[in-house]
Amino acid sequence: MQKLTHLNELSEDYLEIIKLKEAEAKLPSSCLNELKVLSDELVQTESILSTYWHLSPTMKVIARDGILVKVNPAWTNALGYSKEELEGHPYMELIHPDDRELTGFVERELKAGNKISNFVTRFKHKTEDKYVTVEWMSVEYSGIIYGSGIIKD
Repeated sequence: MQKLTHLNELSEDYLEIIKLKEAEAKLPSSCLNELKVLSDELVQTESILSTYWHLSPTMKVIARDGILVKVNPAWTNALGYSKEELEGHPYMELIHPDDRELTGFVERELKAGNKISNFVTRFKHKTEDKYVTVEWMSVEYSGIIYGSGIIKD
């Protein structure tokens, strides 16, 4: 029964490929060439952005509703946490207790459409008994916070 189900799935996939090939054959060659150029440009842009994200010495973050959605490797280097320990978790848990009220104010300012720069906060290091001071520049767009932080220690 399982083999039959798998065979049906393969047949459906094969039919979908045939439909795509037929549709592709109907496109003028100029459209196909343009799609190829656009595809190549997209791949190149993704590569550039990925390199920027992964090699940047500044802490890059994408956050939503107080949760770290994406962090770049500078976070793990600066704070000692793994990417998995950071992403999907509230950033407020990492912030020094004395900085949390100001951080909440900054969140409200971002939600109001204001860009924030020169905002300094301290983050708890995982293994060392210290906090790492970071100066932020942030903006909110469609409910998502985009930030870039320079380590000041």
